[in-house]
Amino acid sequence: MLTVLPAFTGSAADFFIDIKGVGMIVAGVTMIPVGIAAKRDIEKINKRDESYTTFIRSLGSIISGSGLTVPKALLKIDPKNLGELKDMSQELYKKLASGLDPALCWGRFVGETGSYLIYKFTSVFVDAVNFGGNAEVVGELVSSSNLELVLLRMKRERIAKGFSSLVIPLHVSMVGLLLFIGQILTIFSTIINSLFTQFEINGSELEGIPGGMGGMNMGIFGGVPLELLGQFVVIVTIILTIANLLAIVAVKGGPMYLAIYYGIFMFILSGILMIIVPPLVEMAFSFNGVLDSLAEGM
Repeated sequence: MLTVLPAFTGSAADFFIDIKGVGMIVAGVTMIPVGIAAKRDIEKINKRDESYTTFIRSLGSIISGSGLTVPKALLKIDPKNLGELKDMSQELYKKLASGLDPALCWGRFVGETGSYLIYKFTSVFVDAVNFGGNAEVVGELVSSSNLELVLLRMKRERIAKGFSSLVIPLHVSMVGLLLFIGQILTIFSTIINSLFTQFEINGSELEGIPGGMGGMNMGIFGGVPLELLGQFVVIVTIILTIANLLAIVAVKGGPMYLAIYYGIFMFILSGILMIIVPPLVEMAFSFNGVLDSLAEGM
């Protein structure tokens, strides 16, 4: 709201910094708690996927080799090899040992892990064992399939890191260039409009001047709608910010709430650029002295 409303209502007050950029930074800062929590949650889920390979293989081997029930087999698994699944496997043992419905117990276990792989492979293992399948064979097949997918995810993560490191500086370049061009057009349009107003010149009068002002076709700057240009720059900046963070999520994969984590960097960087680029461009292309000398000469 701090970014969009001032751009479309024209009600932005003259602060020492651009309030629209502050709005983007506030949006990014607001995402920090949820984004960090989402990133940590995804890291835990990835570790659970890795631990699940050992968990399901050990469970199948113990059930088949010792002839124990699932609760007793869970108790025999070495907790040191379970990693992130240690506490969850203990909770699963307590529920199954209490005589609760096994389907509900396994469903609760899958839900607590939050993993799509565990959700898919656990149902395969449980159903195969309940239908009389060899627990060791089923566990080995599920474990190898899970390990293969985990390794593929690691490979994709390695490739996605290079893409992510490219998208962020590319985003800064695109937004910076957009703001630069927008500010350049604003500066030149303001200057030309002030000259035309001061000396009562219209665009048709410049056409008859050979070379100089006429050849430069400076009348094109007089018709630039500055308000529409400002709105265009703000909207395109927001679109680029959202599109680039969604591109990172599409390459990395995983849940969509991972976009909140990358939105922190994208929105804050966009807001910083909206604050610093226009003043820097205005300082670099300041024509106050040139205009004064031109006015004195004319």
